[in-house]
Amino acid sequence: MTLPKFGRLVRLVRISTPMRPALAVGIFWTGVMLARLFLGGAIGLADQGDGKRLLCTLGAANQRPWNADMWNYIYTTWIPHTWYGETCGADGSGEDYHSTQLGLLWMAKLVTRMLGLPGVIDTRALGVVCAVLVGVVCAALVRVLPGTTAMRAGVASAVALVYADSAFAGFFVSPYAEPAALLGAGATIVAMLALWRRGRATYLMLALVTVAGLATILAKIQLASYALPIAVALVWLPHRGSNRWLPRAHRLIRAVARRGPGITMALLLVMATAATLAQQPKRQMEVALYDVVFGSLLHDDPHARADLADLGVDPALAAKEDTNILSPGSAALTPQYDAFKDRVTMGTIARFYLTHPGQTFRAVGWGLRAVADLDLDYLGSYPPDAGMPPRAKEHRIRVYGTVWNVFRLLPILLIVLWAWVFWVGVTVVRRRRPPAETAVGRLAVIVPFMIVTQFAAVLLGEGRIEATRHLTHVSFLTACCIPILVMALWVRSRGRIRTVPWQSAPGMPKPTCHLASR
Repeated sequence: MTLPKFGRLVRLVRISTPMRPALAVGIFWTGVMLARLFLGGAIGLADQGDGKRLLCTLGAANQRPWNADMWNYIYTTWIPHTWYGETCGADGSGEDYHSTQLGLLWMAKLVTRMLGLPGVIDTRALGVVCAVLVGVVCAALVRVLPGTTAMRAGVASAVALVYADSAFAGFFVSPYAEPAALLGAGATIVAMLALWRRGRATYLMLALVTVAGLATILAKIQLASYALPIAVALVWLPHRGSNRWLPRAHRLIRAVARRGPGITMALLLVMATAATLAQQPKRQMEVALYDVVFGSLLHDDPHARADLADLGVDPALAAKEDTNILSPGSAALTPQYDAFKDRVTMGTIARFYLTHPGQTFRAVGWGLRAVADLDLDYLGSYPPDAGMPPRAKEHRIRVYGTVWNVFRLLPILLIVLWAWVFWVGVTVVRRRRPPAETAVGRLAVIVPFMIVTQFAAVLLGEGRIEATRHLTHVSFLTACCIPILVMALWVRSRGRIRTVPWQSAPGMPKPTCHLASR
């Protein structure tokens, strides 16, 4: 019997049973994100000056009154504009700023036209794109997590609440590079779970982790620190079918060979990251090093002259503490500044911290306080016609922001949370259990590793200046640690796998089956 055309169409688009919960969760959270961004008026995050370096490469300029304080309100419309020479690029240097965020902005450009929004790009269109991608990440999480449908949907929804929280959602309607970084981090978590959930690596899953990791790392120069944890994730498991490789080789050689595809992908990831770092604007690095030394190391430092001498810099520059590179009294205007640029590098700063534990503890304290603060209170959330006061903040969804009150009281508890998640992950990995459950333990090990490397990279490369914004990715992963910890504790409570002898017929081999003990 021939099906009617409509019936054949329904049969083609019929969704498999395992996909239905994932699709439902993804659609639901896309709707929630759209509602929290636009229902009752658009919200976002005001531009403090960094937005231009991305949008100018697309031939766009922000449409706002010439005398407007752009920190007070969001201005979502970007109109066509021709930029010349040093007026575009990173920090007005004319050097191109490379970021995967440009891909999202290109999609936002298309959506701007589709929705009939004003200008060449409207960041409200970017919010629509990001809302859909948040739904995709959540749907993918439901597919790759172990456990019951309710457990998987609950954990994925807890991660979605991180995106929807007022501390992070504003970035999706803004000109910053954070949307690509935050969405990329979620995609990387999904890809790592997909890689580990069958207990053996495959070329496809290794490539997926590499692509997701690179998309995240290339969003912002500071995220180069993710390369090491993601490389560890790539080489953690041997390749599928590799147990037949080099059967008579030494145990160590065989272990390395079985991880050959993962090692190859890890090397590609590290080399691509290094190449991107080499192409980043030199002016941006110069500004960052200036802020680390004069805005952080010398801030309230009773030994400022001695510390500058240890850095190989003229101690007379101690008088320039708490200035920035554009200040009227900037050290950049002094004759000693050329020597400063020659002698102070990231390596110099790292060695200084290693040999000055007091400065290290002080920097860690600044970082923990910045993560505990969570909110960017100095940047507004509303457009100027919303009737809100300058720099007013929205709190439409504030779950993790409320939980963060504990960390505001005791920032040291952040380290306790990171260590707890890591320890639970190690205990899960060490116990015999199904690969999909062990994957949760591996994730609980890698995410705190990502947090620590990013925390250190920001303190080395940015210091205390705008530390809360620069540590947004640490705050995001810390919030994700809460559902990851819940999932890992649930897996740990399920007990170990025990092997039960099979009652086979005489003369037949005795296979074993694995049953999870409760």
